[in-house]
Amino acid sequence: MNYKYYNMGVIGSPAAHSLSPVLHSYLLQERGLVGGYNIFDVPESRIRKVLDHGAMFHYSGFNVTLPYKKHIMSMCHHMDPIATSIGAVNTVKLSTLAKKGGHHGSESPPVTATDRELAWHHGSESPPVYTLTGYNTDVVGFAHMLQHKNINPADQNVLVLGAGGGARSVVHHLDAVGAKVQVFNRTVDTAVSLIADMGANATIATADNLAQGDFYLIVNTTSSGVHGEAFTALPPGVNLKLTHAVDLIYTQKVGGAATGLAGSIATPFLSHMGADVSCDGLLHLIYQGVESFEIFVRDTESQNLGTTPATPATPATPTTPTTPDPEFIDYLYAKLTRIISGRQ
Repeated sequence: MNYKYYNMGVIGSPAAHSLSPVLHSYLLQERGLVGGYNIFDVPESRIRKVLDHGAMFHYSGFNVTLPYKKHIMSMCHHMDPIATSIGAVNTVKLSTLAKKGGHHGSESPPVTATDRELAWHHGSESPPVYTLTGYNTDVVGFAHMLQHKNINPADQNVLVLGAGGGARSVVHHLDAVGAKVQVFNRTVDTAVSLIADMGANATIATADNLAQGDFYLIVNTTSSGVHGEAFTALPPGVNLKLTHAVDLIYTQKVGGAATGLAGSIATPFLSHMGADVSCDGLLHLIYQGVESFEIFVRDTESQNLGTTPATPATPATPTTPTTPDPEFIDYLYAKLTRIISGRQ
């Protein structure tokens, strides 16, 4: 039988409860494609083994989650400019160089990857030569999420809570569209470093001047409330004026209403803020996942760069972001929300 089989996966630790396998299964079905998606919950020392495994079984690529978004950069031959700017990769496209007399992935049968043992059952045969291109789809995911909720931060006062990896993609987009960005982080030096590293046109918000702000949008990129506990990333007693609230977390507040807030999951942060328009992180997960999926299924020519990643990696040709159908995104959101509710 002649067909293209799209193998994909996610690398991270912990990753066992990732929603990516479900999301990508829906996307494969929607596109009428045949494929599979596996979870690789492995320590850092096993990442290269996973990539070799992917080359052996004709994987199209991998999503990369915490804590490996920076580490994986050193393994990439090509880097998308956005990923370079942010300093993190959450998607790698794997291009296997065709062996003599064959085509990489063109007639690949379905396989079930043994993600824990990574046993190839190919004796002493080494994996084929492959190259990796690193992308960061979090920026596109965040931009599409705001558009989906009709939130336009251009020339508006925006507060970003946190200065970790999630904040980088958020600040990158907000700065690009001309928002007036302030960053608040308990450790001020970390926020200062983020702004300096990215060259962003942003300022530092402090506990003393927060209460004086009137914000069009507040974005939570911290992990506060990730387990459903109370939101504590803001100083006690600070009541902010705001119109829109966006959370990168999609964990429902313990004891919160199952129906959520304004069409969103009632995360601890969103429950705490009580904004006119709220948006949880599940929408962001879906949009960035859709963009990753498009990278995986896009046919690209392999480039013979050898087996050693360039230092630094050479720039990849910038990709044109997809524009998913909002109704299909709402369908995915409803499906995944029910799964999340069943887990909590």
